[in-house]
Amino acid sequence: MKKRMLRIVTALLALVLVLGLTACGGKGVKVPSEYKDYVSPWELNVAESAKADGKMHYYFMSAEGYMVNPGGQSSTKWGDSCLIVFPDGQTMLIDAGMAGHAPILTLNLQRMGIEKLDYFVLSHPHDDHGYGAVRDGGILHNFPVGQVYYSGVLNGDWSNPNILTELCKTKGYPCDILKRGDKLTVGEVSIEVLGPDPAMIGSTIVDNVTNVNNSSLVMRFDYGEHSSLFTGDVYKTAERELVNYDRAKLDVDLLKLPHHGGDTSNDSPFIYAVTAELAVATGFDPVDIAVFNRYKGTKTTILMDSEDGYVHVSSGKDGVLAYETSRERSEKSAFGQLSKG
Repeated sequence: MKKRMLRIVTALLALVLVLGLTACGGKGVKVPSEYKDYVSPWELNVAESAKADGKMHYYFMSAEGYMVNPGGQSSTKWGDSCLIVFPDGQTMLIDAGMAGHAPILTLNLQRMGIEKLDYFVLSHPHDDHGYGAVRDGGILHNFPVGQVYYSGVLNGDWSNPNILTELCKTKGYPCDILKRGDKLTVGEVSIEVLGPDPAMIGSTIVDNVTNVNNSSLVMRFDYGEHSSLFTGDVYKTAERELVNYDRAKLDVDLLKLPHHGGDTSNDSPFIYAVTAELAVATGFDPVDIAVFNRYKGTKTTILMDSEDGYVHVSSGKDGVLAYETSRERSEKSAFGQLSKG
């Protein structure tokens, strides 16, 4: 992959977006007082903005430390969710975090002018990726959805392993399986599914976190010279399978870090196949420091919601990445400071 300039915007998103964008489709959404410190700074019509600038936009949805799972092992670990806005204005939400995150995610989407989602993708059936969509008050209850995709693998530990497909049937949302080798097109953006192996379709996995994570949808997006990779929660074993399947297709500019940047994943062979310019981790647990140091070997800039808050990444056909964060990284951060230029 040819390395390109990574344009870094360190100003707070709240100021950049209010001053720099005129689309106002999301303004005026009332935020209850209990959520005002946790919602995103984005208050605009993201679909119209994407059509205006002709870029891919990625909005990585944090919750700024909100306790979505009080009393749990990690009460502020809400999980993964990223809104992708395509250059033609279509939208795709990949995952929706935990059930307790749904009210904040709903407010975020409304503030961004979202009235419907063209696509919802569940990377794999774990609470911190899917319950914010399927449980009462979740995203699939709050927004019409044009198309739902999932891996075809069920989690037998869920009280209802078929909760996604049954909800889609009730709502009338098309719900289809994606597997390795499938390809989609959204406007000028091509999408290729690199995982899971089709042999996993129809599996109902019980008491095996590794296999559920390794069934994650892995999706590559290409728009001109720009490329990105979304990996769900794949572990090192699945990463090795991806490297062996087609190493070249892992080589991208932007990476959603596997398994929230944990050391269960992000092994060196995978990292050196991807060689991303920019990687993002969400879930509000810091990236494992050993993982962070591995990515330093490929000069990958890592952003994480625990350190940087909400993250917005964009790229045009030229492949030049730009990013913004909702807050400055602490001077005392163990991960160092972000480059200013």
